[in-house]
Amino acid sequence: LMGLAVLNHQGVKAVLFYLVAYVLMNLGAFAMVALIRKSTGSEDLRDMRGLVHRMPLAVGMLAVFLLSLLGLPPLAGFAAKFQVFAALFDAGQDYTARARAGGAAPTLGYTMYGLLLIGGINTVLSAFYYLKVLRVMVLDRPDEELEPRPATRAVPISPVSSLFALTLGVFTLLGGIFWNPIEAASDRGVTDFKPSPPVDLPREGPVGVGGGAPPPVPRGGERGGGAVGPGPVGAPAAQPAGAGAGPRPRPVGPDRDPQRPQPKNPPQGNQAAPGGPGA
Repeated sequence: LMGLAVLNHQGVKAVLFYLVAYVLMNLGAFAMVALIRKSTGSEDLRDMRGLVHRMPLAVGMLAVFLLSLLGLPPLAGFAAKFQVFAALFDAGQDYTARARAGGAAPTLGYTMYGLLLIGGINTVLSAFYYLKVLRVMVLDRPDEELEPRPATRAVPISPVSSLFALTLGVFTLLGGIFWNPIEAASDRGVTDFKPSPPVDLPREGPVGVGGGAPPPVPRGGERGGGAVGPGPVGAPAAQPAGAGAGPRPRPVGPDRDPQRPQPKNPPQGNQAAPGGPGA
């Protein structure tokens, strides 16, 4: 599910790879547990102390499958977990770069890193369980040495069961060494998935902090800034910022038009103008 959380081509490919390895590992592990239960008549871990002396092949194959589930190299489980963890890491970098390019918080990128951390912690915790089972079967002393009872003979395994266990074990080992065929098959399985769009990062440059393209220059006549530049056709040219500031000139003459010619001797009091009725 962690591989599907990244929502891209690489994550789906990692999930398909993991499913192939998971089928081999789980099928082999449960087959060996069923074989041991049938041979010993018990599923209790305490009854399997020193089982390696009685069923060495079954315990050896079970160890291969458990260590592969744990994710240790050079087994198929390691290659599968590596694919999933690499998809999470790459998705975290991708989403973080997109968020920073858009000026947003990289929440989704940090979520991918958090899932990667959870997967690593889960791997460490699962090691205690798997290694405990192997310790009881291999390192603990059998019951015959702890209690006075007759020694138990080795439990025979049928040739079909032995061949089945060896086949799964070989494929689990080869899947971790030569994983290119499985990866190529997984890649072909996701060819119909649409890849994620590329990340558009800001360009490097001297403008501003961290580079980037210069801001657009507003056209003439636009409000807010008084920029000088060509405006729309037919519109009056914009004036520079601060133009026209200060006191305006006062009008001259009685008609307040300095360009209109003024009479030399304007009429005063009751004096009639030339050409009037009193002439």
